[in-house]
Amino acid sequence: MITPFPDRPLRVRSSFATKKILGGIGLILLGLGFLVLFVFVEKESITDVLEDHKIWKTGIPATFTEVHGSERTKNFVFHEYSLVVRYGDKEMQPHSADVKFDTFLTSVDQEQRQEARYLESDPKKVALSWAIEASTGRWLAIGFLGVMGIVIGGFSTWGGIGMLRQLTLAKRCGERSEVVTLEITNVTPNVANGKQVGLIYNYRGTDSDGKLHEGKAVFTMKEEPLFADEERKHLVGLHSPAVPGKILVPRSDLHPFVSPVRL
Repeated sequence: MITPFPDRPLRVRSSFATKKILGGIGLILLGLGFLVLFVFVEKESITDVLEDHKIWKTGIPATFTEVHGSERTKNFVFHEYSLVVRYGDKEMQPHSADVKFDTFLTSVDQEQRQEARYLESDPKKVALSWAIEASTGRWLAIGFLGVMGIVIGGFSTWGGIGMLRQLTLAKRCGERSEVVTLEITNVTPNVANGKQVGLIYNYRGTDSDGKLHEGKAVFTMKEEPLFADEERKHLVGLHSPAVPGKILVPRSDLHPFVSPVRL
């Protein structure tokens, strides 16, 4: 070691704790919000598909059908249909309704004959043949958006939990921990949006129980890890028995701890 590591306990910096708490809670709330939003959207879409099939099966064919509206394509795989259907009941009375649906990987063959069916008990409820024929694409869209909602919401929630775990690890290492010398096995650039924003230090080392630890520590371009030797081939790591399997690599200024000594 270049400098003996300070004795524990060490206090975690308030700025670090605040950042991890607010960031973690924020990401968790954002993730849960995404999940709730997608559940609401998916529920409405599923209801629409089932309602259309019910109307188509039990409804009365319209005496005439006219369709106007627009189709928008996103990334060549998503198709959004916003249509206005004008149709006549058995008394030849005209009605109109908005029909909106999305498809994934498939699109509506607009050359096919247009047909509408409505409920005799409620002529305002109508199903369009295009929407029925596009059922497979509509279910695919529902499934795709459902997966995306789970992935985005889950990723955000997991990221928030990860930030809170980082704070827990820092607190436990500050209370009681052993110093582990970590051999640097590889250093790679940390790139974001095509620009290098820092360095990734890959390491391995053995604790006092003989357990091998392998992992990585990420630092920005303005930061440096706490090296264990002048050759900068080893890092200082902290291992707490309260958080088995986890290693904390402090910064050169002892961050995330309040430094009791001048390094």
